[in-house]
Amino acid sequence: MSPERGARIIDVALELLAQERALLIAGRFAELERTARRRGAQVESLGALDAGGAAALRGPLQTLRQAAERNAALLRAAIEGAALARRRLASLRDAQTRLPSYDASGAPVDRVAAVTAQGRRA
Repeated sequence: MSPERGARIIDVALELLAQERALLIAGRFAELERTARRRGAQVESLGALDAGGAAALRGPLQTLRQAAERNAALLRAAIEGAALARRRLASLRDAQTRLPSYDASGAPVDRVAAVTAQGRRA
């Protein structure tokens, strides 16, 4: 593959990474798969670069790697945020049914509280 062709592929991949970044920031996770698949195909085709072509494109390839790493960090943060939200929701659900208390010796005892419709509208 010629360096010119490689440069065009990198440009397309960078544009797709920018789209992925915008989707991540906007929280539009359902749309990521399609864009990521297209970007992956572009990046995979760069494997056809020979050593000379890769050397000629060292700067653009570095830019591509940095953009991919930035998106990976955003994706990790989104995954961690979703996991934190799940844990918080589970904690809130647990707080509705658990009544922490202590026995006569001061040891914690977990009691299940009755679930009522209090605070809910029909």
